[in-house]
Amino acid sequence: MHRFAPLLVTAAAVVGMLSSPAPAAADGVWSSRTVAGMTTYVYTPATAGVVGEGRGLLVALHGCSQQATVFRDLGNWASAAEAYGMVVAVPAAPNGGVLLGCWDYFGGNHSRTQGHAGALLQLAANLTADAALDVDPAQVYVAGLSSGGGMAMVMGCVAPDVFAGVGIDAGPTVGTSSSQIGKVSTSQQAASSLCKSLAGAHSGAFATQLTSVLAGTNDYVVAQGYADLNAAVMAQLYGATSAGGFSVADLEGYQPSGTGLLWADADGPRVSQIRATSLAHAWPAGSGSGADKSYVSPKHVNYAWYLADFFSTNNRRLCPDCGGGNDDSGNGETGSGETGSGETGSDDTGSGETGSDDSGGADTGSGDTGVEPCTPSTPYVQAVTATISGHFSRFASYPHGYGTADATYTSLFSKYGMSTAFPLYQGSDGKWYADPAKVPGAVKCP
Repeated sequence: MHRFAPLLVTAAAVVGMLSSPAPAAADGVWSSRTVAGMTTYVYTPATAGVVGEGRGLLVALHGCSQQATVFRDLGNWASAAEAYGMVVAVPAAPNGGVLLGCWDYFGGNHSRTQGHAGALLQLAANLTADAALDVDPAQVYVAGLSSGGGMAMVMGCVAPDVFAGVGIDAGPTVGTSSSQIGKVSTSQQAASSLCKSLAGAHSGAFATQLTSVLAGTNDYVVAQGYADLNAAVMAQLYGATSAGGFSVADLEGYQPSGTGLLWADADGPRVSQIRATSLAHAWPAGSGSGADKSYVSPKHVNYAWYLADFFSTNNRRLCPDCGGGNDDSGNGETGSGETGSGETGSDDTGSGETGSDDSGGADTGSGDTGVEPCTPSTPYVQAVTATISGHFSRFASYPHGYGTADATYTSLFSKYGMSTAFPLYQGSDGKWYADPAKVPGAVKCP
C-alpha cells in the first residue's frame, strides 16, 4: 500500500511513491445535519489533523441518480478521514436536486449567494464554524462524481478563496450545458475565462489552490476528454506546467492501474490527473473486490485517500513560503539527504543540535539540594541532516501515519518545506526520530 508524495526538484518533476500507513480503524462517527435545505452526513474522525491548525474538511458531492446515503456508505471515506484527521461531509443536493437528482453545475450563471453554489458555501461556513469539528479554514476542499464533479469545479471557480483543493471525478467542464456530457463541448480558453470571471475579486486565490482530476478509461457516460480539459483549465489558471507522471499502480487502493500526470509550478505540484484503467463511470473506492454498485466501484484507486493525501501534502495555504526562498539551501542538502550518515556523520550534528542537553545540565545543576544534577542524553545510533526530498529511505509506516517514528511526513513537510535541512536521529530500535527526546532511552530533565 502506498502514498503519493510528488516532489518538484527542477522544471521536470520527480515523483516519489512512498509506502503508506495501513488504513486506520474507523473510530469516528457519522452524524447528520440540515444546512441550506441539504441533509448532510458528516463524518468526524477520532484523530486530529496531520497538518495546519486543526482538521481538514472534504465536502463530497454525489452524482446524478445516486443517493447521498449510497455515496456515504460505499465511498470508503472513514479510513482516509482517520489517517489524515479530515472531516468528511456528504450533502444531498437541495430539494432532491435538478433532473435525476443532479447538482446544478451546468451553464455559467453561478453565484456565491444563490443556487446550489450558494447552499454549498453556507454548508462550508457552517461546518468550519462548528468548534466541535475543529476545521482549519485553510484546509477546506470539495470533490465529487459526475454532476458532483462538475459542481466541485464550479465551487473551485466561484469560491477559490474558500476551497483550497478541488477533486473532479468524471465531471463535465464548467460552462457546459446539461446535455453536453457525451462529447467535449467547450474550449480551454472559454472555460478558463468563465472560471476566472466567476471568481471575480477572489481570483487571486487561484495562486494557492490545488486540483485533482480523475476519469476511467471505460467511462462512456461523461466524455473522458473532459478530464483532460479540466486538468488543462486549472493548470492554466494556476500558471502550472506539465511536470511528468507518476505510477498509479503504487497508490492506495485495490489493484489500481492507469496513468498519472502532474502539473507544477516553481514550488511544487498543483494539478494531478489519473486515467484509471478499466474504471467505468464511478467513484473508485479502492476498498476491495466486487462489482460496481450505484456508480461506486470497490476496486481501483482509493480516491478519498488520494485526495486527503494530495491536498494535505501540497496545501499552499498552510505553508505559503515552502519551496520559495529555501531553494538556495536545498540544492546542496537534497543530495546529501540521500547519503544521510555520509554527510553529517554524525554524531557531531546530533550532539551539537541536541546540545541543549549541555546547557540544561549546567543550569539545573547547582547542587544546593544535594541532589545529583540531571544530565539529559540522547542515545542515538547516528544523527543525520536531511531534507524532505532527500531521506525517503528513512520513512516508514507507523500507527500515526507515514513518516518518522514520532512525526508524520505531512507534518514534517508543513514545518520544513521541501528544501530546508533538519536533523534526524536513529535510535537503537533502528527507527528514525525527528525529536531527539523521543529516541528510546533518552533522558529528559525536569
